[in-house]
Amino acid sequence: MTTVVEHVRDSRTPLRANLSPADALALSCLVYVDFHALPGPRSPRGCLLREAAQASSIPSLYRYSLASHADCPLLEAAGASARFGGMRVRDAVTRLTVSPLAQFGAVTLIDEAGATYVVFRGTDASAVGWAEDARFGLDFPMDSQRWAANYLAYAASRADGPITVVGHSKGANLALYAAAATTPPALERVYAFDPVGFPASVVEGGFFLSIDGCQVLGFVEACLGRFLSCCCVLVFCLLWCDAAQGEVGAACVVPVDPGGGFAFDLAPIAPGAGVAGARLVVDEFCFVQGVQRFGQGVIVGVTG
Repeated sequence: MTTVVEHVRDSRTPLRANLSPADALALSCLVYVDFHALPGPRSPRGCLLREAAQASSIPSLYRYSLASHADCPLLEAAGASARFGGMRVRDAVTRLTVSPLAQFGAVTLIDEAGATYVVFRGTDASAVGWAEDARFGLDFPMDSQRWAANYLAYAASRADGPITVVGHSKGANLALYAAAATTPPALERVYAFDPVGFPASVVEGGFFLSIDGCQVLGFVEACLGRFLSCCCVLVFCLLWCDAAQGEVGAACVVPVDPGGGFAFDLAPIAPGAGVAGARLVVDEFCFVQGVQRFGQGVIVGVTG
């Protein structure tokens, strides 16, 4: 049975706007590497993935990695891969805050044909990440969802080709929210692997009608269990008490200033507002800067 690392390592043809579901899954796993720790990937110009992979021995790349993940082997395989090594990785962001309680990570990758892939990170190993999970389904929209929408709008403003949005677990939730909130004209597909769901009122209220014209592909872990096994095993922590109070003990949180002193614009984006509705200011990011599930049906919809 093929694992994610094996798929990445054994893929022989460069990615040129022909992302497969297996490729999308690989990207949803790769984003757990904290590319923001490197100057190249967090810059607007970025660097090639094979160049970033040369720094695979730097521990800070995996400071929030789950023990069940194979992030270092995956990064090394991607850097050496004929399919993924030539992709440009840029605008990498990691943000952890206690107030608001939010854990956010994202990266933009560009393939050799100019297609853009915006990938959102799911829950990492930080205490903030697990505490935030307890709030999904209780608050909407979450701060990390708003950040995801602003990030996608910014990435879309820089894209020269078709856009695909990808995420796993909480990252899949962020991908779906961001796509529905901004709906860039170049958006073609959303890959949502085992997404954390949204409150029923959000789904039934038509929030996702704005992405009815693109392909939205949802997958549950039960369908991909063995393929996901090396990278996507989830271990749940009991952080309900702290999360309910909106607090996490300071001793559990590694101080981070991923925005380089710049704050994210938290202004909500209305569904269908488009890229212009994001009110983005590039310098704000410097890029240098809901728990009800969709359920087990999970193919949200596939339309032409």
